[in-house]
Amino acid sequence: MAVATVRCGKCGSDVSPRLWHVHVSNFTYHRTQHICPICGVVMYETGGGLQGWVRIVFMCALGMGFYEAGIGELHRYLWRDKLIGIGSLIGSVVFFTFAFVPLKTIMYGLGRVVGYLMGRR
Repeated sequence: MAVATVRCGKCGSDVSPRLWHVHVSNFTYHRTQHICPICGVVMYETGGGLQGWVRIVFMCALGMGFYEAGIGELHRYLWRDKLIGIGSLIGSVVFFTFAFVPLKTIMYGLGRVVGYLMGRR
């Protein structure tokens, strides 16, 4: 069985890197640092990033802020304020759509709509 080696950018040796796991907080995934055993430099890192539940909480809070702003503006008397409220509500729907629906699904749906409007079925 062949051993996977990586060329170190600092010393130029083909090495099998040592792995060092870094756990920063409960809000992020752990990172794995790939360290050169000869010179000790971090060759590259894998992993990391926010966990899924943190993204969902953040997106919901941001979307609810758009929604609350829209509802607050709809209760005013001026038409300008009502239009701002309707725009905020539409913005929250668009925001939630792009936040939680995969982009591939959205593009497929838009392609179907454009194809239908252009006469292709």
